[in-house]
Amino acid sequence: MIETIEERIALREKILFDLYDYHFTNIGSEYRTNSDELKKAPGENLAYDYLDQKGLIKVKRLNQSLLIKITAQGIDFCETKIFKEIQRV
Repeated sequence: MIETIEERIALREKILFDLYDYHFTNIGSEYRTNSDELKKAPGENLAYDYLDQKGLIKVKRLNQSLLIKITAQGIDFCETKIFKEIQRV
């Protein structure tokens, strides 16, 4: 279980950056995962819900699957963060 705010933020950013990479590696395809798997990981499930509510990703439920896609806002978030990291160096 994720305990701290820092861990929750890190998990959400990891998910978002994974979806960012997936988007560009798979020509904008939706990521598919099993909803039962997410039920076993409540912290991850909450992170997907949060990102969806913030408009950074879109989640569609289809039978036992979740179709997840990063939005333009999610891409902007990732690229802004990447750009800021590059500027630090």
